[in-house]
Amino acid sequence: MTPVFVDNPAPAIAFEYLYRDGGNYKSFARVVFANPNGLTAAEAEARFVNSPIARRLFEDVCDFRPANVGLAAPDEVESDDLGEVWCEVELFEAVTEAPTDVRTLDEFLNQLTAGNAAGQRLLRPTFD
Repeated sequence: MTPVFVDNPAPAIAFEYLYRDGGNYKSFARVVFANPNGLTAAEAEARFVNSPIARRLFEDVCDFRPANVGLAAPDEVESDDLGEVWCEVELFEAVTEAPTDVRTLDEFLNQLTAGNAAGQRLLRPTFD
């Protein structure tokens, strides 16, 4: 599924992601970040997938490891053979909800670049 962008001026951005098991059963998770710099949902998504460590597995799928960016895995997930949980980006959306994470959106997105600089493999590489 292609990520959906809902852009309206809002003080927060919700980030939704999902875990998909081998039987295509899906479990979703959602986190809301304060957005003091006024990024749009599309800008947030672009920064996520275009960070040095973010690469798409397929044209419309970007996986990441929630634990490596301080996010909880969705309920009812199974780790792979290495004990890792991989999730797909589902949605960035402008919202008026209260933040559920102590980090701002910029802090979260900057963590992706910082993780790459520290040599962490936060996202799977593509297989071209």
